[in-house]
Amino acid sequence: MINTGPGLTDLPDESGNLRQSLELGGITSGVVVPIRVENKSIGMIGLDTVGQPREYPPPIVERLKILADMLGTTLQRIEADEINHELLEFEDLISKLSATFIHIEASEIDRNIERGLGLIVEFLELEFGNLI
Repeated sequence: MINTGPGLTDLPDESGNLRQSLELGGITSGVVVPIRVENKSIGMIGLDTVGQPREYPPPIVERLKILADMLGTTLQRIEADEINHELLEFEDLISKLSATFIHIEASEIDRNIERGLGLIVEFLELEFGNLI
């Protein structure tokens, strides 16, 4: 978390470029909190003021941290839902492939292999596929 305080006074010395960018934007104070997913920072949420500098007292910073945690949890849940959806689609593909090869005659094997390969190519969003 970075809480710059009024006049950007609490920015670390090594933040020269950041200080310049903030000052060019007219920002006089701000607070930034990381958004984390599984202990990895994936973004930031912040508040800043333009013009009149202000303090960001601990209760506001704590609320911002809670909001950042909520955003991280929501993003994690969205990612988990996407993974579950992909797994269900994969299971559906396996089901279709299995159905393709049940009770087929020898003369139909090549055609069904091509159909199955087409299903795999479509699932993986490829342009083409080969079986060697």
